[in-house]
Amino acid sequence: MTAGAGHRFSVASRGWMLFLGAGALITALYLFVKPFAGSGPVINVLGLAPVLAIAAGVRMHRPQARFAWMCVALGFFLFWLGDLYTYSYPLLLHREVPFPSIGDGAYLAVYPALIAGVLILQRRRIRRGDRGSAIDAAIMTVGLALPSWVWLIAPYIHDHSLSTAGRLVSVAYPLADVLLLAVTVRLALDGGQRRLAFHLMVASIVCLLATDFVYGLMLMQGTYDHQVWLDTGWIGFYLLWGAAALHPSMSEIDQPAEQSTSGVMTRFRLGLLAGASLIAPTIGIVDDLRSGDYDFAVVRAASIVLFGLVVSRMAGLMRQQERSLERERMLSSAGGDLVAATSREEIDEVALAAARAMAGPDLVTRICPVPAAAGERAQAALLDAAAAGEAGEVVRLRPEVLTALELPSDHERVLVLDLAAQRAERVLLLVAGRTNPPEAVRASLRALAAQVALALERATLTEEVHRRRGEARFGSLVRHASDLITVIGPDGAISYQSPSIGRLLGYAADDMVGRRFEELLDPSDGDRVRGLLLDSASVARDQPEVVQCTLVHRDGTRHQFEVNCTNLLEDEHVGGIVLNCRDISERKAFEEQLTHQAFHD
Repeated sequence: MTAGAGHRFSVASRGWMLFLGAGALITALYLFVKPFAGSGPVINVLGLAPVLAIAAGVRMHRPQARFAWMCVALGFFLFWLGDLYTYSYPLLLHREVPFPSIGDGAYLAVYPALIAGVLILQRRRIRRGDRGSAIDAAIMTVGLALPSWVWLIAPYIHDHSLSTAGRLVSVAYPLADVLLLAVTVRLALDGGQRRLAFHLMVASIVCLLATDFVYGLMLMQGTYDHQVWLDTGWIGFYLLWGAAALHPSMSEIDQPAEQSTSGVMTRFRLGLLAGASLIAPTIGIVDDLRSGDYDFAVVRAASIVLFGLVVSRMAGLMRQQERSLERERMLSSAGGDLVAATSREEIDEVALAAARAMAGPDLVTRICPVPAAAGERAQAALLDAAAAGEAGEVVRLRPEVLTALELPSDHERVLVLDLAAQRAERVLLLVAGRTNPPEAVRASLRALAAQVALALERATLTEEVHRRRGEARFGSLVRHASDLITVIGPDGAISYQSPSIGRLLGYAADDMVGRRFEELLDPSDGDRVRGLLLDSASVARDQPEVVQCTLVHRDGTRHQFEVNCTNLLEDEHVGGIVLNCRDISERKAFEEQLTHQAFHD
């Protein structure tokens, strides 16, 4: 990266902080330092700053919603024109600004431009079908707009001391604030990206709306006298939106979030909706107390209490739904992990982790086979408990059974679920606690047990398929082997004979089963060879024996064989002496020919 590119990157990433810092410094001069305190030119500089900041931000970050930012820049430019007229009029003409005036027209024109910009951003951020978020926004807008109606709009409507134009303009200001509030609340509750630029922009609008509300109340009460501190709210409106335009995340404000949560009723959102809904009865209570109608104030207070209780009940239902959804996600995740598990050990690990997550920290979870050490009565009790657990009942186990299962002695209430009811080795899922697990937890655990049982059955079937496939592969190899493979049982009779005997010695393999191997031996073989091949005790168990012998073909010809003897009497799958006989007749004949030739040479 070149020095110039690095400088541009620094300005683009930190320009919003420099903008806020410079704006805060100028604001401090405007509030506290003469001759800048309350200066019209200073406030005009601050009012023009967001217009320049938006233009710079659009040029640097190139957002897709360029037209929306241009609308916002137009709104701030109109705001600056209104400030320029309002603060310059007394200085140039030495008299108060008339009402209504050209400045009021510029101020009111700000709102359509801002609302258009916010609406464009909001439309690009939302996803289709988000009706719940729109209803939530409507609830909050109506609740928050009600104070403006009661204390700002309605008094001006009934104030006949003003001219018609004066009343229309006076009502237009709070009404425009209400419209801007509506689109802002909708923007704040949608499912779009929520980066720093988004929060700065929303905070900017809040500063404008709050300052306008306080300013309107002060005008109604006749307490406004160009207080400089009130300008801080409008300055915050300027600076925060300008900083939002300069922040790199301004190009993402119009983007929907990857995982939208706009329709999710969180506790915070429920609290906001409840607070907005209580604004109307609260205003009514204040009015009743001022007028002395205490009886109706009690009625309104009771309605607030009832509403609070209903909301509390809804919050409890929400928590139950959240926990239910969380358990469903756990079951779904566990199902995926069980499918990926390839062994019983992995299945047990997944099942145990999921069961512990569902049961929570207050319950003890175990996965174990029915322990033989528990005794026959304890095993029977466990199996009875497993049958009850399948029906969703929690059983109380005796202390000796809890000890055998390594469970705490005070966790006597146990849900026992059978994970392998169709197998000889019973595997149980145990969830123990001091009290009964909730019904929702039991239902989730039963569903998990069903998934685990299916996974165990799948693992068993997979093992069986692999075993049969391995046996078939081994059998194919043996059938097509060139060597003669014979298994001699403990009684000395042949229990298995490979089909290669037909090619090597001319006998059928099935005919040899049950006969004695010594029928194939040539009488000339020595006693050691005959004893080694026919006496199982002579074959070492730790290493194979290799001998050479002569076997007689069915047509009477003799063949030399090298026999590898392996003692597999203790192997449950073989249970005999395995003789691997390799025909070495040609090799022997070749050796004799070489020996004869060497002797004559």
